[in-house]
Amino acid sequence: MREDAEFWLDHVLEVHTGLPGFAAPGAVPRPCFDPDRTTLRQRYATKAAELRAAHHQVSAGTVERKRLAWLREGVWGLVDKRSLRTTTAYGRVDEQVVRLLLRIHRRYERRSIGTRSRFFELLSRACWRKFKKRAEKLMPSRATFYRLLDRLGIACGRDTARSRRDDGNRPEPPFTLPMATALGEQVQIDTTSLDLKGIDEAGRVVSLELTAAIDVVSRSVLAAVVRPKSTGVKAGSGSRRHGGRATKGRGRAAAAG
Repeated sequence: MREDAEFWLDHVLEVHTGLPGFAAPGAVPRPCFDPDRTTLRQRYATKAAELRAAHHQVSAGTVERKRLAWLREGVWGLVDKRSLRTTTAYGRVDEQVVRLLLRIHRRYERRSIGTRSRFFELLSRACWRKFKKRAEKLMPSRATFYRLLDRLGIACGRDTARSRRDDGNRPEPPFTLPMATALGEQVQIDTTSLDLKGIDEAGRVVSLELTAAIDVVSRSVLAAVVRPKSTGVKAGSGSRRHGGRATKGRGRAAAAG
């Protein structure tokens, strides 16, 4: 860190005053860094080009940020603070936000909080109410929030129900990896929902799903079909829905392969 700060100090001083820190008494600025002949923008660009010629990947914007940081904080502003960052048991999420998250989770302990997405929105609104203008800085991104839930072992209501359903449809172990050595020897067919809407033959707006056949060896898509999303079937009025991920497009996709 010290070497980095010393490196930048000489360059920042030359941009700011026209002379680097190691300049001898009575030295005069180089014409390209003379404050009386050049603007700050010109000196930023010149210094960046000079550093790039010396194999340092630096832009004029970086030089400007370093100079402004030096003016605000002195030499400390030139230190690369990424190496000083520490993580907690919750990653880099502020502990105040974690406490707020746990409070919301306890509030919904006896009733479903819904999806992770709804939990994220609840936390966001709570942060804005509690922290006001600081909320934008304290609130984690959606991806960080999801990782934090995993770290804390929190499963949202619908996520838990989905896990139970998936576990109920899962075959008994042990599982074996597909083994294929030739093209077309094994083809995997799967269906996934699309975040799209379409119009069916009757002119109704419907959700869509994609079914694709993928060759195991080459991982290439052999065939694919987009069709209205299957709703699954029930064996009886009291049974739960089965086959919600099935599609009539499977046969056509497999035949095309």
